[in-house]
Amino acid sequence: MVVEHLVVTQQSLWRQLVHTLVELYTRSLTREEMVLCVDEKTTLQPRPRLAATLPARPGSPTRLEHEYTRAGALHLFAAFDTRTGKVYARTEVRKRQIEFIGFLSQLERELPIGKTRVYLVMDNLKMHKGKQVQAWLATHPRFVCHFVPVHCSWMIPSWSNGSASSSASAFASATFPLSITLPGA
Repeated sequence: MVVEHLVVTQQSLWRQLVHTLVELYTRSLTREEMVLCVDEKTTLQPRPRLAATLPARPGSPTRLEHEYTRAGALHLFAAFDTRTGKVYARTEVRKRQIEFIGFLSQLERELPIGKTRVYLVMDNLKMHKGKQVQAWLATHPRFVCHFVPVHCSWMIPSWSNGSASSSASAFASATFPLSITLPGA
């Protein structure tokens, strides 16, 4: 039956993607390799205070101005190095392919030249797979993209949680065994 074949094919693809990601997160890398988990935080609203925050003094707590001005919304692009915990970041007013390419260009400038193989682990956002981004990546072969399975963005270790430096190893060792068995497989 066609439906059964489709389910088996999707399960096989899912299993292959998960295995690839777990392998990237857990294996020893050569000096020329690095793994970056890329994500965006959208519509951040910076709110500059009208007056400066006054520091705490003996007998007096820190005093924070309660009034602020609206400064629009920003989009944060970030890449989390799974081995060192370092975060590379950039903010933009808009979130399109051109801004994402700007972030990739920033990574190109900031990453050590000795890193000739940079694995980018990303979700399936259309912006990551657009024609302009693909054209940029074609001219920058050191970047190799890996996309998590659909609806599995939780498989990208987060740089925004409290323990970013250890999240990649904790994710790989605690969440997934290296052999994965799906129901009905």
